Amino acid sequence: MAEHTDHPHLNKAPIVEAMISVHTEAVDRAAFKTMEELNAGISKEFPTAEVLSEYVETETGSSKRVNGFRLLHYESKYAFSVNLDGMSFSRFAPYDTWEDLTENAERIWNHYSACFEPLALKDFSIRYINDLVLPATEDINTYLKTHIHVPDDFVSNAVSNLFFRLEMPIAEDNALLTLQEALKGRMNDSEVSVILDYQLNYPALGMKRERLWGAIKSKRKQKNQVFWGCITERMEAKLR
Repeated sequence: MAEHTDHPHLNKAPIVEAMISVHTEAVDRAAFKTMEELNAGISKEFPTAEVLSEYVETETGSSKRVNGFRLLHYESKYAFSVNLDGMSFSRFAPYDTWEDLTENAERIWNHYSACFEPLALKDFSIRYINDLVLPATEDINTYLKTHIHVPDDFVSNAVSNLFFRLEMPIAEDNALLTLQEALKGRMNDSEVSVILDYQLNYPALGMKRERLWGAIKSKRKQKNQVFWGCITERMEAKLR
């Protein structure tokens, strides 16, 4: 399915993981039995199922407690986790389209949604993790609009590591944007890898369930605005 946006198609899309998460009020732990049965129903498509658990302290010592399940697609295209307070669904590289991500996430949510009824929705989020390869000898501002500025007359201009995080409220949607950039490391003598990781969180309290996926899909333009707002024309040219 073709991607329909106001931005050009990127043949070298840097997305390593795209994720949609939905959170609800916590369900009773008895729901794990139903989840396990539902896991079996899609085992051909998602044959690898991992139990998510943690150790908790009790009066008689520590014991392992199941928190949920993580399932991996047979071609490693997708993975998702389902637990007591919702579900997260991921598409890995090579990224396909927004429709591929949202339609498959909705399909899996519908498969498990009975486990979360009639509990209220709490929020949903959209997250994209990008791996950008940049020339090691050029200023980062040549390729990224969002970066830390070091003054020319600072004590040093050599940067051996980089990490920053921004949290920005988006008033029109009562949402929160979390943006992180980090130097992953040197690819070779001439290139470095920078991770651009952003997540948009939206409240869903009081939202009717039938409106959930329409609301998620309506955020496509906004998640695109974040990515294109971070990169320069030089970065765009490298990704075309």
